[in-house]
Amino acid sequence: MTKRETIITTATSLFNQKSYTSIGVDRIIAESNVAKMTFYKYFSSKEALIEECLYKRNLEIQYSILEKIKNTNNPLIKLKKIFNWHIDWINN
Repeated sequence: MTKRETIITTATSLFNQKSYTSIGVDRIIAESNVAKMTFYKYFSSKEALIEECLYKRNLEIQYSILEKIKNTNNPLIKLKKIFNWHIDWINN
C-alpha cells in the first residue's frame, strides 16, 4: 500500500469511527505513520482528503452493486438485487 493509500484508509477508518469534524489532520498523520509534509504532498487540506475518501467509497459501492447484478438480465430482478444490496449495506 502506498503512503497515499495508507492516509486514505486511515482517514476513512477514523472518520467512520468518530466523525469528520472530530478528527484533525495531526491525528490522521500520527495514525498513518507519515510525515506532515507527506500528507500535504498528497492532499492540500483535510477537505481534499475527505473528497478522496468519499470518491473511493463511491467507487467501491458502485463496483459492489455492479458485481451483484452483473449476470442478471431481468430489470425487476436487478432492482430487487440492488434493493437487497442496500438492506445488507445498511445492516452491516
